[in-house]
Amino acid sequence: GWEGDWTWRYRLYQWAQDEGLGFNFVGPYTGTHKANPPVAPSPPPIVGGVGSDSPISVDGTYAGGAFNSNHFAVWGRQCAQDVSQIQSIVSQYNPDLLLIELGFNDIGFFVSDSQGTLNCMQNLVNNARAGRANLKIAIANVPQRTFIMGRDDLPPATTLYNTLLAKAIPTWSTPSSPIVLVDFAGNYACSPNGCPAGHDGLHPNSFGEYQIASAFAQALVNGLGIGKSSLQIQTDIQIKACPTPSNLVATGSDDGVTITWDSVFGAFGYDIISTNVKAGTSQTLTLGTNRWDTTWTEDGWEWQYQVRTNNGPSCISAWTGVVTATAKSKTPPPPGNVVTSPTADGIKFSWSPPTGQNSDGIFQYGALVYDVSAPGSYVNDYGVIGTSLTVTGLKPGHHYYTAVEAWNSHGGGFPGAGNGVVVGRGAPPAPENLQAVALYPTTVALTWCGSPDAAGYTIWQRSVNNASDVLAYTGNYGYSTATSAEVYFLFPGVWNFMFCVTGYNGDQASGHSRCVIAPSPSAAPVGGPVGGAGCFSTDGAIATVTSTSYSWNPTNTVVPTPINTQPDAGPTPQPNKGGAYPVGPESQCSVLEKSIHILCGDIAVF
Repeated sequence: GWEGDWTWRYRLYQWAQDEGLGFNFVGPYTGTHKANPPVAPSPPPIVGGVGSDSPISVDGTYAGGAFNSNHFAVWGRQCAQDVSQIQSIVSQYNPDLLLIELGFNDIGFFVSDSQGTLNCMQNLVNNARAGRANLKIAIANVPQRTFIMGRDDLPPATTLYNTLLAKAIPTWSTPSSPIVLVDFAGNYACSPNGCPAGHDGLHPNSFGEYQIASAFAQALVNGLGIGKSSLQIQTDIQIKACPTPSNLVATGSDDGVTITWDSVFGAFGYDIISTNVKAGTSQTLTLGTNRWDTTWTEDGWEWQYQVRTNNGPSCISAWTGVVTATAKSKTPPPPGNVVTSPTADGIKFSWSPPTGQNSDGIFQYGALVYDVSAPGSYVNDYGVIGTSLTVTGLKPGHHYYTAVEAWNSHGGGFPGAGNGVVVGRGAPPAPENLQAVALYPTTVALTWCGSPDAAGYTIWQRSVNNASDVLAYTGNYGYSTATSAEVYFLFPGVWNFMFCVTGYNGDQASGHSRCVIAPSPSAAPVGGPVGGAGCFSTDGAIATVTSTSYSWNPTNTVVPTPINTQPDAGPTPQPNKGGAYPVGPESQCSVLEKSIHILCGDIAVF
């Protein structure tokens, strides 16, 4: 349980007292999980360095006061962690009865699959019996939780594990060491569609604590003959208090801005509104401790904050007043020239040290990796001394965002972004069927068929009115992780510009697509078609895309040699040098064709 919870352990203790059972809980711990203390951000641990285990937080107090509360339960624990420890714990404390509620974290955090988690549970049972042969055991199945975007696997994996566990327990049970199933999932009001029993879509609130205790009591009565009556859930359950935080203070600090406030006893978390005054942008964050540091900020930027207590949907406090502070950042600027490349199970990074103000005193870097293919993932930060690192253990076929930050004694600075990477893949095939639509006279929308091997795409453009102009990256609008992009401020009009697209995977680039000259706003789209089962797009369509034999380095400064001499069919108005809307065939077309090696028609083909 969390500090300030009653806990299902306490509700089960109350039931045992009412039943006259004289329960004596045993184990190495007595308290609840306590929120992390408010500390300054710290650099990521060095990859390959000597790590240290995080201390176990079990010294929090209970809402119901002191009771016989010994246990061997740790917040966030996995069967994979306890399986090697349970024998010594059982041997030391010699319990008559072992209550087990494990498994969600193994499945939910990809530690193992359903069958692997069942195997772990069987090993845990065997190891517990090695500590005491005639041990009685009650094993809970795993509850569903509210749906997490991108985790469509979790509900069926949970259901499969529960099915396997229900079938396995009778085969594990023996006369001298009986095992009973606790139907946690069937008695807990939590599902992918909602979770009135939980404060965060999974972990129990005051009502959920009663439901879990009731499930265990029912199993003990019906399966092991311990007790006579089931636990009755109260109708007037007391809930946690959630007062508005007090003493909110914001100060400029060496790492940017630091805000603190007095902790609220038992708070599950806090919501923070953080506003960049200069940009006029705000974001709402949720965290579990009473401190927040705005670190990726320029020196001199002004920030505003408000905070409230969040104990789940049923108990959210009012917001505090607004506090303001100006950043006094002394953190390093971003590293430069961040280069990424895919490996079979990871990403290879290299970069250049930052230069300029605050670039001295850098003692390490952090390579940031975020799994785009698994929504809800955390950003992982890998520490390194030096300017290169290979991160391993990533999932082949998954798309990752990348960046690198530098650390000095004041904190971590703005990250420098690298190209995204699809792990385990090489250079993607060239995009196909590029299509252009004029949204406005100076704005064009581009769409194309991409590849799942591409982490992103680069958009290239050139003026068709200048014979010396060459394809160039389109500046602020030149990257897209989608199979579409919009390019703006195309003066004197979109029909004066040609566009091509390349795919990239880290530092590996595809050949360029067929190039198109944008139509005028009154004309039909050029290029395409885009869509259908054979066209990979970011809406999830499956691609059947093959690379052309032509390869092109997007850093070339010359116009590539033609590989196709026929334009796509269908005449459309052509670009002209005057910049006005083209209304018909233009005499400049033949000159254009000769001077910059394009063909007239609705697509320019190299």
